[in-house]
Formats: sequence, C-alpha cells, structure tokens
Amino acid sequence: MATATLTKWGTSAGVVIPKALRNDLKLSVGDKLDIRQEGRSIVLTPKESEWTLSSLMAGYDGPPPEVIDAGEPMGREVW
Repeated sequence: MATATLTKWGTSAGVVIPKALRNDLKLSVGDKLDIRQEGRSIVLTPKESEWTLSSLMAGYDGPPPEVIDAGEPMGREVW
C-alpha cells in the first residue's frame, strides 16, 4: 500500500495518485472519478465514460451501414 500526503492546491486540497497505481487501473490525467466516504475512508472509483458512437463502434468489424436516402428537405432542415 502506498502513502500519500494531502496537499494544498490553491483553495482546494489534493492527493497525488502514484503512477504505478494509475497504470494498473488504466487511469489518465483528466479521467473522472466518483468520490465517496465509507466511515473514515475516502473511496475513489473510476467513473464510467460517456458512451459515444466512436467508442461503441470501435470493436465493430461487420459490414458497413447502408446509406439511406432521406429525400429532399421538406422543412427547415439542412442537409
């Protein structure tokens, strides 16, 4: 188990997560973490990333989607 020191950062306080632990958990700078208190412990849990079309399709290796012709604009939509 590693030990960290609570450090003042401007008007906030922070703890540095050691690189080895970040690597093990596949955390990167900018990742969101949920934080909660359990008794006298602070628990940080990596927040699930938001789903994007790119992330959903990253592992897809099937046929490309069909292109659908929606026709001419009928209102104020822009094509």
